[in-house]
Amino acid sequence: MKMYMNIVLFVLFHFEMLYAQQSYLFNKTYQPDTALLGSIAILPFNNHYWTLGGYINYENLPDAYAEVGLHKISLSGETLDFKLVDTGFAYRHNFFGASLQKDHEGNMVMVFTKGATPISHNFVLVKTDSMGNILFKQEYERENMQDYPNLVICAEADFLVIGISQQYPTPTTVGPARIHAIKTDNYGEVIWEYIYPSGNTWPLYASQTPDGGFIISGYQYNTATGYDMYALKIDAQGAVEWEKTYGTPVDDGGCNVQSYPLGGYYLVGLKWVGGFTKALYSAWLDDAGNVIYSKTISKNEVFVIDGNPIYFEDGSYKVVTYSYGPPPIWEVAFTTFSNTGNIVSEVPISSGLPGEDYIRDLEP
Repeated sequence: MKMYMNIVLFVLFHFEMLYAQQSYLFNKTYQPDTALLGSIAILPFNNHYWTLGGYINYENLPDAYAEVGLHKISLSGETLDFKLVDTGFAYRHNFFGASLQKDHEGNMVMVFTKGATPISHNFVLVKTDSMGNILFKQEYERENMQDYPNLVICAEADFLVIGISQQYPTPTTVGPARIHAIKTDNYGEVIWEYIYPSGNTWPLYASQTPDGGFIISGYQYNTATGYDMYALKIDAQGAVEWEKTYGTPVDDGGCNVQSYPLGGYYLVGLKWVGGFTKALYSAWLDDAGNVIYSKTISKNEVFVIDGNPIYFEDGSYKVVTYSYGPPPIWEVAFTTFSNTGNIVSEVPISSGLPGEDYIRDLEP
């Protein structure tokens, strides 16, 4: 198989946000012959893009070939280069846009998981230069399964890996997912590491806060209230400062929580509002995670964000949203919200593949 063309299934768009007009620079699909392609992360550079993705050929499981690689493409979508990052195990996963970041020196830092079996995943942290040449590779072998890794580039040039740790006492018995955090130095050496005790908790997003700590957000499940929006605040040494869930007495969904320009934190998530309908829920939180103000907006049957909001000094923000109802209703857009949570504008997004558009990466 062709090594450099079978790594990435990737659709990239460019949008003119100021005038709310859609203008494609290119719209391409990179597809292998027979494979399952992992989720894709994207980094823009001055005159090209690097994307990170995984490739698995399932024809020969459990001994299938798998790899993680960096695919370099031009501003018009043409392949420029391919760099193989890791290979050898059939089971590997990288977690959307958060798995590939640019450090303070312009190098690329990425995190993914690898394992010989579906339940033996370990976190792997890799740094390359801007040409894709590997500077270091660290695998964190642990007893439990590690998965769904996020990466935070810290202000002090260290790294934070956030994912889940899950016990498998037997191949058919699974323990609760718990948040697993590993703080490393600039070379991937562990500074501190914690597995937090709250169970059935999945982190979707993580970012550093102005006090040097971190805010981690996603969702949690319990038998009393089902799925809830979830946030965990830890200090710079990994100690828990506060932990909260948000939502209704029945199934809600996940959320994104970040430091807010107007103070405290801002939450955007998914809230049940009745029947089959889940709405977009936003809330301004104080420094302890308590709700100061909230807003709920319904659209179709489900209305949710996908990716990190970009916040501005006045508290307004832009984020990718999607809403859907009975097929074929499926709407994806770049959406601007005011600092009171109201929709200011929406720019539709479409790849030409109805019902297949998920946008995880958004940069100013």
